[in-house]
Amino acid sequence: MLRIPVPEDLTELGQIVAEALEIHTKQRTALQKAWAKGWGPVVNRHWATRGIRTHRL
Repeated sequence: MLRIPVPEDLTELGQIVAEALEIHTKQRTALQKAWAKGWGPVVNRHWATRGIRTHRL
């Protein structure tokens, strides 16, 4: 989901959307590179005593 502020003058909307999409693309690419290197978020989990289900702490 991408939030874009709506300008008072709607003639500027195209430029604002283009800038927002450019920023989004850069951030998405950086996130994909980080995940590829194994720098994803750390999530603490513990194993249940029965089966292989996990529970998020």
